Amino acid sequence: MPYEAQQLLAVREMVLSANKQTTYGTALGDGALLHRPSFDPGMFVQITKTPRTNATKAGKGHRFPTERQIIELASAFSGSIELTDYLAAFFLGLVMGHVVDTGAGPYTHAFTFENATAIAPVTTVYFEDTADVHYKLPDVSVIDLTISGGPTGPLMAQFSMAGSGRLIAGSMGALPAAATPTYLLGSDTDILVGATGAAASIKERVKSWSIKIASGIVIHRAPGGQMYATFNKFTGTPSATLDLVVGATAADDVFNIFLADTLREVQINTNSGASAQLNMKFPNAAYTAAQLSSNNDEGDWHITSDEQAVLKVGAAEPFQATVINATQHYLVAA
Repeated sequence: MPYEAQQLLAVREMVLSANKQTTYGTALGDGALLHRPSFDPGMFVQITKTPRTNATKAGKGHRFPTERQIIELASAFSGSIELTDYLAAFFLGLVMGHVVDTGAGPYTHAFTFENATAIAPVTTVYFEDTADVHYKLPDVSVIDLTISGGPTGPLMAQFSMAGSGRLIAGSMGALPAAATPTYLLGSDTDILVGATGAAASIKERVKSWSIKIASGIVIHRAPGGQMYATFNKFTGTPSATLDLVVGATAADDVFNIFLADTLREVQINTNSGASAQLNMKFPNAAYTAAQLSSNNDEGDWHITSDEQAVLKVGAAEPFQATVINATQHYLVAA
């Protein structure tokens, strides 16, 4: 018997919101879900069920389970997506937790790690997986985010998100119009390295770069929460780490800095238009490692700065990011 095959390029949809949820466990309304991006159709939500069972218990007269009771539900969503001006702010807001919005259009969004509260912001994502599997995934936070780039093409965001385990079945009343994306491009990116306050461009030497941001968010469960998490919380220390591959030159500006553990300022700035900019900055970072390697008979330095090497000095944040785009606010409760 033939069946109606589901062509993922035609049926898959995802809708995001710049808002955070007012109440944990209560999904955002359709009116707050306004951004419909282009994405890899192979990215699907994972819903995990944890059962209570008597499989390893005696008193049954045999070795097989006779009981199954679901005691915990968990939800997760991860993947890789080409980075736009909107998505840069969406991911950075949820992984870092704190934003200051300014401007009158285009708007400037300055992101830092949240220090005032342990409660992490959560949002709702809407999915259409097949013609009739439609649902909202509420209570979602970004657990970690890696932004990377090369000489050409869009920057990439690799992300991991997690929620409470809730899933609200049903379709949106109407989908918003598909987003008109402005991609942040590697060819529009400048990389600056130097003494704190005096970083200078080395973009001609850069082969690749990536920044990984870990939120420190855990999914908290408590008595009375039934099968679901009760909130998402910041625990431990959030972090931003750097991975940079640059060509070696005749003048050493890497090895002795690595040996001396001298602090460097590193900036990665992408300007793909007046309303499409991403600036990321480490004001004070030491090199954890600086390994020389051969690449087509050229010498390349592979430089890393890990969690212990990215410092908070004085009032300067250890890592800060700024996005300029056409969206007025992020992380406003709705």
